[in-house]
Amino acid sequence: MIFLLPSLSFTIGGIALKWNFFNLLLLFSLLFYVKRYHLNISISECKPFFWYFGVLFLFIPIEYELSYSYQLITWFGNVLRYFIVPLAMFSLFKENNVREVIFLNYIVYVCIFVATIYGLFLTQTEGINPYLLLMISDADNLIEYAAPSEDRLFGRISSVFSHPMTFGCFLVVAFFFCLYKIILKKDGCVPIVLLILIISCAMTCGVRSVLAGIMLGLMAFLLFNHKIKYLFYTIVVAGLILFIVFQEDVLYTYVASIFSSSASADVKGSSVEMRLRQLLGCFDIISSNPLFGNGFGWTAYYNQMNGDHPVVLAFESYIFVALCNWGLVGFAVWLLFLWKIYRKCIILAKKKMDEYYLLLSMSIAYVGYICVTGDYAYTMYWSFFYSLMYLDMYYKLR
Repeated sequence: MIFLLPSLSFTIGGIALKWNFFNLLLLFSLLFYVKRYHLNISISECKPFFWYFGVLFLFIPIEYELSYSYQLITWFGNVLRYFIVPLAMFSLFKENNVREVIFLNYIVYVCIFVATIYGLFLTQTEGINPYLLLMISDADNLIEYAAPSEDRLFGRISSVFSHPMTFGCFLVVAFFFCLYKIILKKDGCVPIVLLILIISCAMTCGVRSVLAGIMLGLMAFLLFNHKIKYLFYTIVVAGLILFIVFQEDVLYTYVASIFSSSASADVKGSSVEMRLRQLLGCFDIISSNPLFGNGFGWTAYYNQMNGDHPVVLAFESYIFVALCNWGLVGFAVWLLFLWKIYRKCIILAKKKMDEYYLLLSMSIAYVGYICVTGDYAYTMYWSFFYSLMYLDMYYKLR
């Protein structure tokens, strides 16, 4: 459901059922199950996430640009979306349930295969996505956005997801999941085939941030594993590619738009200046409350009510989101949260549970991706793959 349903908005008895309903149902089912079978709810692995959102919850009373009710509902929805599935996975699968974890791995293989094959099929449809037109009532709005253009040969491809950027995030985290399976020589040629499909989609989906995220994660992977020679070769090859790109306007536009918030192809020489202007725009936005920002979910609320901001546009960087929503203190809290994730990954590596630093490399790739694109519920894909890889490593160590 998480990977293959672009929307969950059906009704029963006149009541609209969306992801919050699904996650609440899952939470109540989990509580009933653990009580019935005398299990423990495993929260230790989720502590950094609970800490982060717990601190942001404490900020709500002093963030007065949004109504408290809207902030509380948004906060609660985020907690449900990001934590309930990982919480259920750790609670149900961490004690002698290796078969279920193996089964879950194969379900994910199927999801990756379906998403990537369909994504490659969409390279031939001129921006038309039949599945989204069937599943989402307002999918017509995506057709113009997804259409091929001068700098996007195949347009922006969203595959089975509701937006191309969501598909892009899925490709980034799925890449490191398959890489992990290949390095540990698990499941034969299946992860190799899937990795080839993922790379093919990354090259054709029209979301260049995918390439940037994967490259950043790969460089971190080589660095943490002391493959300095290969890291040097990677940097040299990347440098040569960039040199060639800078000689050709079309290629330059393709790569430079990774860092540009403009949908226009005319981004040459303006991307860094644009990002700096957007950053300064964030400080103007929070001028009335620079320490704690405008409130939980303010950026989403602004986009929904007013469309793009005249300076910061669609807040296409998590840095902008953190500053506008939670101010300078909130941005510092986010950095501390990332530090906690880093420390947890390092501990797992020292225990030889994640000896190749793949959880850390995937997390760095994910953070790099959202720093370029923003975060529109992408965290649930990262947290899912993080949890699944963690459980797989846990049984490998045992």
